[in-house]
Amino acid sequence: MELVDVILWNLWNNRNGAIFDRPYKDPLSLVFLSIAFLDQFHEANSKDKFNTPTSLQSRLSIGHWIRPNAGFVKANFDGAVFMDDKSSGVGVIIRDDKGSFIADLSKKILGILEPNVVESYAAKHAIQLLHDLSFNKIVLERDSQKSSKC
Repeated sequence: MELVDVILWNLWNNRNGAIFDRPYKDPLSLVFLSIAFLDQFHEANSKDKFNTPTSLQSRLSIGHWIRPNAGFVKANFDGAVFMDDKSSGVGVIIRDDKGSFIADLSKKILGILEPNVVESYAAKHAIQLLHDLSFNKIVLERDSQKSSKC
């Protein structure tokens, strides 16, 4: 969840910078910047500097998206809770077996929901979007393992 927070802050800061004549940064570079920032933050705040876990970037396997089999599409989905805004949100992205973008969806949900409930809503929206687009050879992948325990 903290990575989402840092990415969102960097996106917001980037947008404000563009408004006030600072150079605009590519969103993907902001993701890597966010990962590097969190990695450094965790390393600096680690109690045992010699036995720190592997870097956040390697734990997240960012940039290592696994393609679905030929003829399949893959829907990645996630949910988030925004305490300050007293809301929740879901996001879905669908890509084909070559990694090409097909469709996406993001939706704000009023009210704070439990993380596993938000993840379940994200799964529901992913399945609905796949259905609406008439895909039947699908792979679903979520960010959190919590929804599988519901």
